[in-house]
Amino acid sequence: MKLINIEKSFGGRKIIDNFSIEINKGDVICLTGASGIGKTTLLNIIMGFVRPDSGKIIDIPEKISCVFQEDRLIYGLSAIDNIRFVTGNNICEEEIISYFNMLNLTKKQAYQKAEKLSGGEKRRVALMRALLYPSELLLLDEAFKGLDDENKKAAIDLTLKKAHTIIAVTHEKDEIAMLSGWELSLESQVY
Repeated sequence: MKLINIEKSFGGRKIIDNFSIEINKGDVICLTGASGIGKTTLLNIIMGFVRPDSGKIIDIPEKISCVFQEDRLIYGLSAIDNIRFVTGNNICEEEIISYFNMLNLTKKQAYQKAEKLSGGEKRRVALMRALLYPSELLLLDEAFKGLDDENKKAAIDLTLKKAHTIIAVTHEKDEIAMLSGWELSLESQVY
């Protein structure tokens, strides 16, 4: 995938100016920079939620999954039904439960309503949902925030096992190291 000369402004303020990058299959890219610098906007452009003012994207993958800054789980559904919402019946219950176990979640938690889960549990379910969707590109927008060290390690280990190509927004140096990604700072993009 190539992003070529991407530009985006909001309310007369240029957020992204002439940004270009080539992302190859298997790359792990960690976007860093101050709040408001355009990291999430860049992910939204890749997902097609926001149109750039100019520039183009070539060879965008057909299937993209994302973990947003907010968990965006469907309340009223159990954790496992939140997973099935994107996987359908393509993954059996036992396999889904095995992923819950890999992320230090129990079978009991799998059947709890999403709104009853703690913040860290919701975060891991949101990550699992993105990982189990058969995507070619995984976008992570502060996906590991709020996780303790043990759960963060489990989440990153599973992410690296399941995802092919990753673009991760993070402020955390330990996450960059654990993802073994290359850091792309958007600091030079301040306008």
